[in-house]
Amino acid sequence: MELDVIDRSGVFISLSVKVPRGISSKVRYMNSRYKQEIGIIVVNALAHKGKNVLYSRDKAEAMLSKQYNPKRITNYNIIKALEYLEAEGYVINNIAPRDFGWYDHEAISSSFIATDKLIDSFSVGRNVINSKQTVVVDTQRVVLKDDSKNTVGYKECDITRYTRDSLSTYNNYISNQHITYFDKNKILHNASCCLTRIFNVEIGNTGRLYRSEIINIRSEYRQSILINGMATVEIDYSALHLRMLIDKYLCADKIPYGVDAYMLPLTEDEQAVEANRDAVKTAFNILLNNSKRHLACSAIQQYLNLKNRECTIRSGSILLSKIEEAYSFLPLQVILWQSKPLAYSLQKLDSDIALEIISAGVEDNVAVLPIHDSFLVQAVHKNWLQDAMGNTYRKHLRTEGKVPVTVSFAGEDYKEWA
Repeated sequence: MELDVIDRSGVFISLSVKVPRGISSKVRYMNSRYKQEIGIIVVNALAHKGKNVLYSRDKAEAMLSKQYNPKRITNYNIIKALEYLEAEGYVINNIAPRDFGWYDHEAISSSFIATDKLIDSFSVGRNVINSKQTVVVDTQRVVLKDDSKNTVGYKECDITRYTRDSLSTYNNYISNQHITYFDKNKILHNASCCLTRIFNVEIGNTGRLYRSEIINIRSEYRQSILINGMATVEIDYSALHLRMLIDKYLCADKIPYGVDAYMLPLTEDEQAVEANRDAVKTAFNILLNNSKRHLACSAIQQYLNLKNRECTIRSGSILLSKIEEAYSFLPLQVILWQSKPLAYSLQKLDSDIALEIISAGVEDNVAVLPIHDSFLVQAVHKNWLQDAMGNTYRKHLRTEGKVPVTVSFAGEDYKEWA
C-alpha cells in the first residue's frame, strides 16, 4: 500500500489541556454529552492549525494514568466527539486503514485536522493563544510505558530531571526555528519538533526521543527538509548498536578498516544483494530485543517471510548461525541471552548521546533535528555535527577510535568518519 508522507506526519493529541472559557462556553451548547471531549479537540486543533493531530481508535485501550489524563478521557468518547464534529463540518477525520502496518513499526495513526469552519468559529479573542499555551504546558517531556505500552507513573530521579530540563530548553529553542519539507507532489509543508523521551518498563530502559514530525517523514523525503529556508544534511551513525558492542568489548581490530560491519556474515556473492545486508541488520537487532535464542530465530524467520522476500538467505536459523559465527569475537552467549533484552541498555546509550548532541546544538545556536541515531542540520553546520557526533560517541563509549558515519546530502550518500 502506497501512502502519502502527509498521512504519516502530525502531532499527538494532548488530553490534559485546559479548555479556555471562550471555547467551553460555546461547545456546551453544541453537544452537552461530549462537551468535554469536543473542547479538548478544539484546543488541539487551534494549537496545531494546519497540522494533523494524531489519536488512537482503540476503544479497548486502557486510559492513561491520572497523572497524564486527569479528566479520564476515553478513546471511545474522543471518537464520538470527532464523529459529531465531522458531521457538523468542523474537522476532517482521517481514519487509518486497519490492514496497514500490523506487523511492523510503521503503522500510521488516525488523525484529524481543523476545517476553516472550526478556525473561523473559535479563533476569537485569546482562544488561539491560550490553546497553544495550554498544549505546550501539557506536553510530556518524560514518559514511562509498561510491557503493554500503557503510560504509567514513575518516581522522579536524576535521569528524569536532567531529561526534562534538557528537552524543555531544546523544545523552546527548536520551536523558534522554521522547519519545512516537500512531499512527493512538491507541496511545501511546515513541520514541528517537540520532543518527548519515552522509557520502557523502567526509567533507564531505552529512552529514545519521539514526537517529532521529522521522525515520521520517509527517508526519501528528508533531503527536502529545510531549516530556516536553508538546505540540510543528514549524518547517520553506521551500524551503531553493533559498533557500540565492538567498542565496549575492545574488538575494533576485528573489523577491517572501512569494512561495513553488517557485511561480515555474508559471502562475496551474498554481499552483492542489498536485501541481504538489510536482513543481517534487522536480524541482529532482533537478537538484541530477545532474551531467548529460539524466540529470536522465530522472529527472524517471520521477518524473512513477511518483510524481506528479496533476501537470498531464506532460513532464519541459517541466518542466525551465520551471524553468530561472523561475530564470534563478541561474547554473544553472554551479552545477547540476558534476563532482559540488551537493546534496552543500548537504546538508552544512543538516546543519551542524542540528547547531548541536540543540547550542544542549542548552546552553539545550531538547530539539530534528531532521528534516533541520525541527525539533520543546515548544510553549513555539517562539520560541526560530524565533530559533535564523533566526540560524544567517544566520550560515552570511552574509546579513542574514529566512528563510521553516513553523510546524506542532495540525494547522495557518502561513507565518512567522525
